[in-house]
Amino acid sequence: MNQMYCASVFGMGRHGTGRMGRRIMACVFVAACMFLANAKIGAAKTMISDSAGLLSREEASRIESDCDLILQQHDTSVFVITTDKLGKSDDYQDYLKNQLDKAGSEENLVILFISVKDQDGVCQVVCHGKIQDFLTRDRMENMSNAVEGKVESGKYYQAIDGFCDDVTRGLVITPSLDGFIFQSLPQLILSLLLGCGTVFYFLRSAKREKTSGDIHLPQGNFRDLGHLDHFSHKEVNILKDKKSTSE
Repeated sequence: MNQMYCASVFGMGRHGTGRMGRRIMACVFVAACMFLANAKIGAAKTMISDSAGLLSREEASRIESDCDLILQQHDTSVFVITTDKLGKSDDYQDYLKNQLDKAGSEENLVILFISVKDQDGVCQVVCHGKIQDFLTRDRMENMSNAVEGKVESGKYYQAIDGFCDDVTRGLVITPSLDGFIFQSLPQLILSLLLGCGTVFYFLRSAKREKTSGDIHLPQGNFRDLGHLDHFSHKEVNILKDKKSTSE
């Protein structure tokens, strides 16, 4: 029975052998990543597994420092995993789920998974713990899309560095402000412009009214003004006479 099974396996065509070989490589990669994660998850909260070789040693060190800073400031572990063996059509979802399940119920963990497998690449962000209140589904999807766009352009370090920045902002800014910042900002700018325009209009109108209020009398009216001065002078004299009488 064993001989027949072996013969059937080795008797497959090239396509069957190639497909089986890819599956075996994918399984080996998953096993290696799981072993690496098991070795580090208890000792360190930051894991940079760059199997695809997307980062230089210096870049990987800077990314690790960024992840350590997130851990210190926000009590959140960060795993960055890259590969060129496991792709979209493979069981990478099971691998990510396994890593999240290993985290304790109170542990905050966010994982960035980047696959650059030929014609089968994928970028995904997943998280676990209380940080799910901040790193919502929409936010993680936006992070994944941002990383994917830079990875497709070959900007690997910028993609991962930007992910760290997005995680930091996401853990500080409440999700309720996302709609206000990105949806209400144009309305806010328009309201400010309308308000400034209204204030400018009233100031200009007030200036016009002040200018039109300066009355210029013709020379023929000077005599009337003189009569008014005359009456006011007499009134002053009368007041003086009353004062002198009282004395």
